[in-house]
Amino acid sequence: MSEEKKATQLVLKNVSVKYAKVIRADKAYDDSQPDLWSVNMYVSEEDREILMAHGVNPSEDKKGGPDYFVAKRNVTSRGKAPVKPPVIVKANKMPWDGEDIGNGSVCNIAVTLFPWQKSKTQRGVLIYLNAIQVVTHVPYNTGGVDQFEAIGDTRGDDVTF
Repeated sequence: MSEEKKATQLVLKNVSVKYAKVIRADKAYDDSQPDLWSVNMYVSEEDREILMAHGVNPSEDKKGGPDYFVAKRNVTSRGKAPVKPPVIVKANKMPWDGEDIGNGSVCNIAVTLFPWQKSKTQRGVLIYLNAIQVVTHVPYNTGGVDQFEAIGDTRGDDVTF
């Protein structure tokens, strides 16, 4: 007889994040899947061991960075009912102002680990995104003009490169 695994709640502290799609839901990696809220989490070695002990495997960073874990939450339930977005608060626990969360921000992240199994060979653990506390905010930057600093005359009529 197989032992049924139960959901486990965790709070991961001081997590460096990337690709935080938590203000607005966005497409998953597979365009055929529904929109979702998600965040790539670069956790401490201690939290990595805890997650892996629960059967969660990290994803490989294709750009050569450390491995990461993805916490996510669909915008609709299996029955197609709307799902509330994850709760986001500032470090002082006040409501978040809605500004996008940029790569390198540090957050405390509340998750629930849900073991799942489709068949004898298809199984895993979903990291369900419950809430985020933004400890250190790095503004989101699209890589455009915001990368530059103002130099000299900022009126725009005498600036040369």
